[in-house]
Amino acid sequence: FNMINLSKHFTLDELIATNSIYDNTPNEHIIENLKRTCAEMEKVRELFDKPITVTSGFRSSMVNNSAGGAKNSDHLYGFAVDFKIEGFTPYEIVEKIAESDIEFKQLLNEFQRWVHISFEPGKNRKEVLTSSTGKVKPVWTAGNHK
Repeated sequence: FNMINLSKHFTLDELIATNSIYDNTPNEHIIENLKRTCAEMEKVRELFDKPITVTSGFRSSMVNNSAGGAKNSDHLYGFAVDFKIEGFTPYEIVEKIAESDIEFKQLLNEFQRWVHISFEPGKNRKEVLTSSTGKVKPVWTAGNHK
């Protein structure tokens, strides 16, 4: 059990945890990306002043495929985190982050169940989307919706 801290409140173990049977070991480049991502997640933690439960961080291509992730998912590069914060709904989390000065690439309210946030140096466009269940795959709409 290797407790490598990527930032003050986030460890490598929690950012690479998976229920998948596939290997999810990041290379050094990905670990550097994860450190930058966790530095940004510290701002989110500070905004809410509560611990963050990471449900998904880095995903190897096999893990991402098995999770049904997008082919070009920011999770593949260590730029994205899916998370929850006890006491806040995904809608409330997205609303508060979107109104803050935190710079992000994408902020997604996923099915009212969790929040996805990504940070990519030079590509932070502050896009906010909400997903709902479609007949075959998720339907994405701009903005934060309940």
